[in-house]
Amino acid sequence: MLFLAVKDKISKMRKHPIKKIVGLTALYAALIVGIFVLQFKTESVLNRVFGDLHVSFAQTQADGAGMKLKNQFQAAYRGITVSASENFPVQVFSADDAQNVRNLTLESFTETPSSIELHFDDGSTIAFSVGGEGVENQLAITASPANEDDIITVPYKTSSSYTVEELGANRMILSTKDQMSALTAPAMDAERLTFAAGNNLALYGDYDPAKHFEFVAVSGLPMTDSMTYNTTLKQFRDTLVTRFAQQASSATADSLTESEVVAYVAEMAGRNMYNEAIDTVPDSFKKGNRRTYVSAPFFDTLVAMDRSLNMETERMASMVNTALSSKNPDIFTMEGIGDYILREKNTSVIASLLQFPGRMEEFTPSVAQASGLMSLYAKLYRSDGSLAGPLEPLMEKCISVIGENAKLENGELVITEGDMILSTEQYTVTGTALIALGGIMQHPEYAEAGRLLVNKQLSSMDSLSLQTLANLYPVLVEENTFYPHTKILGYYGTKPVWAWTCARDISYRIMGEDIVNINIDFPQNYTHYVIFKGVPTFHARIEIQQLMFRTDPSFEIYNSSGYVYHSEDETFFLKSRHKSQNELIRLWCDHATNFTQK
Repeated sequence: MLFLAVKDKISKMRKHPIKKIVGLTALYAALIVGIFVLQFKTESVLNRVFGDLHVSFAQTQADGAGMKLKNQFQAAYRGITVSASENFPVQVFSADDAQNVRNLTLESFTETPSSIELHFDDGSTIAFSVGGEGVENQLAITASPANEDDIITVPYKTSSSYTVEELGANRMILSTKDQMSALTAPAMDAERLTFAAGNNLALYGDYDPAKHFEFVAVSGLPMTDSMTYNTTLKQFRDTLVTRFAQQASSATADSLTESEVVAYVAEMAGRNMYNEAIDTVPDSFKKGNRRTYVSAPFFDTLVAMDRSLNMETERMASMVNTALSSKNPDIFTMEGIGDYILREKNTSVIASLLQFPGRMEEFTPSVAQASGLMSLYAKLYRSDGSLAGPLEPLMEKCISVIGENAKLENGELVITEGDMILSTEQYTVTGTALIALGGIMQHPEYAEAGRLLVNKQLSSMDSLSLQTLANLYPVLVEENTFYPHTKILGYYGTKPVWAWTCARDISYRIMGEDIVNINIDFPQNYTHYVIFKGVPTFHARIEIQQLMFRTDPSFEIYNSSGYVYHSEDETFFLKSRHKSQNELIRLWCDHATNFTQK
C-alpha cells in the first residue's frame, strides 16, 4: 500500500514540476529519517570511559524484549586500539594444534571504576585496566583463555598519528612529536597480540629511552667482535693449562680439585696431549677419595664411581619434582639440567617441567633464572627442537629481564641483580647465553652484548683463581667433547640409553638378530672409560675388537679393553683401549621392539 501511495503521488507530481521537486525532496527526507529512526530503535552504541581509555560496544535488538551485544568492541588508549568484529574476531587455538583456530563471540562485560572485563562464549576473558598502585599512564590488557592449554589472539592497530619505531616479537615502540610509548605482550605481530594462560599480560605506557638499556647500543663497541672473543678464549685456555701445570708441580698439588683436573685433561686432550695430561695429574688425586663419576672417563674405578652417578641422577629427579610442586624456576640454573631433560624427555615429568614457566601467573625471572632458561633453550634447540618449543615464548621476556638490569658505563656492560653486581661466573653464563640466543634468533646485538660481557670479565685472568677458571671451562668451551659429558644413544620407550663419556662420539644401533653395534670415536692408542646406562641384558655375549670377551671384575688393571655388566640396573662398564680411532663393540642383547634413536 505504501508503494502504491508513493506511485500515485509521483504520478500527480508530473503535472506540476515545481510541486514535484518540493514533494520529492520532502518524500526522500521522510524516508531517510524513517530508516534512521528504525535503525536506532534496533541498534545502538554503548560507551565506557576510564580516563584515557575509551571502550565502545555495539548492541542490537534481541529476539524478545531488550538489547543484546553484537560481536564487536573497541578499546582505544593513546594511539592503540584493541578491537574485534565478525570479520576480525578474537581467536583461540590449542598450543598443540595451531591449525585448529576457533573464533570467539562476545557475550557480556563487567566493569569497575578503573577497569572493564569482556566475557566470551567459551569462558575466555579480556580485561582492560588503567593506572594502578604506583603506576601512571599505563594500560594493562589481561587476556585469559578458558583452557590453560589454549592460546588467545586479539586484533589491534595503531593510530595514524603515531609512528612505529620498533616492532619485535613481544615489544613495539611508538612515537609522536613529543612522546614515546611502549607496548609489551607475550607475543605480537603487526596485527594481533597473543596471550597464553600463564603469560596473559600486555602493558602499554610511556617510554623513556634514556632509562632503558637497548642491546643495539653495544653494536660496534670494542670487545664485541668475534675475533676478539676467540682471542680471549684462547688466552683463557692457555692460562688454565699453565696455572694447572704450575700447581701440579708445586707443594699444593694435593689440593687440586676434581673440576680443575677434569678441565685440564679435557683441554690437553684437545691438543693431542691426552696421555701427557693423565701423567701430570698427581697420584694423590687419581688414588684419593676426592673423585666422583665426573672424572671416571679418565681414571677408571667405574663401578665405585657409578654410585655417585646414581646419586646425582636421583638428586636431579628429586629437584625436578620439587620445582614442579613449588613452581620455582631456579631448577633451570642447575648444572646438568639440560642433559637430564634430554635423557628423560619422553616422560610426562619433563613435559610438565618445560611447560610450567609459561603457565605461571606472573613470570618474572631473576637474571640467573633468565640466563639459565636461555642456555637451556639453546641446548634443546640444537638437540631436539620440539623440546625447546614451550620455552620459546619466554625468550623475549628473559632478554627483557637482562636488559632491565643492565647499563652501559664507559664502554662496559654492567648487570646487577638487585643491588649486587653479578659474579664472574654468572656474567659468563649470561654472556654465553646471549651469544647462543643471538645466533638462534638472528639478533647479532645479543651476541655482541654477550661477547662484551665475557671479554670484560676475562680481561684480567691473572686475578681469577684456578678453581674459577675450571668452573668456567665447560661454559666457555662447550664444544670440547673430551670434557666428560652425557651422550644420548636412544630410547627403549621412555627409558633412555645413554653414556657418561669423554669420547668424541658414540653411536648405538640395533642390527639384525638383536645385535647392538656400539661405535666409539676416540684417538688411536689412547684409553678411556665409559659408563653406559639402559643397555639390555646380553648374557656375556660381547665382541670387542672382533674378539669375544669374558667379563672380569679386575678388567681395568689389564693392558687391554674389558668390561663388567650389572644386569640389575642395566649398567655396562667399559674400558676401551683404542687400537683404531673407531672401535666397534657388538652385543647380542635380549629382544626389544620399541627402540628409537630419538
